[in-house]
Amino acid sequence: MASIMKGSGKAKCTLFFSQPHVQVVTLQSDEIISFGSFRLKFDNHLGVVDDLSDIIACDSTAEAFKAALEKMSTIGEVEVERFESFDMNSNPNAYKIRWRVSFISSVADNQPPFVPIWHGSGCNDCSELKVSVLSKVPPNIIVQTTQSHEKYTQEAVI
Repeated sequence: MASIMKGSGKAKCTLFFSQPHVQVVTLQSDEIISFGSFRLKFDNHLGVVDDLSDIIACDSTAEAFKAALEKMSTIGEVEVERFESFDMNSNPNAYKIRWRVSFISSVADNQPPFVPIWHGSGCNDCSELKVSVLSKVPPNIIVQTTQSHEKYTQEAVI
């Protein structure tokens, strides 16, 4: 026997919004980086001591970068945008590839910064980052947090 519930037919839905954590990973040198790979890791995040990404090629697309990050056990969904520039006036790091990572599914108040590792800097299974013989600056990788998760704010009541 089925029962039917009757009510007023009214419902209320409240929408909340928050800016996600955003980090920018920059691979840079004074010349175009033609070959090599690196990894990103979190040190002791959410109870995982060394959470490593898959290997990331130096010329990785945004889609491949996203796939490498989403293999990490402490990362849910991310969005990745890629930017490349070569500015001869900004020596010593004229060549830069930047990946902007937005942590879409992270609701934690704190997101640790990625720790980059590459051949000769903690990653034994990464390929050496190569530049031309004219290069005077070895390739390096930096990570910057550009936006931290903000408190949720009420956007609307429907």
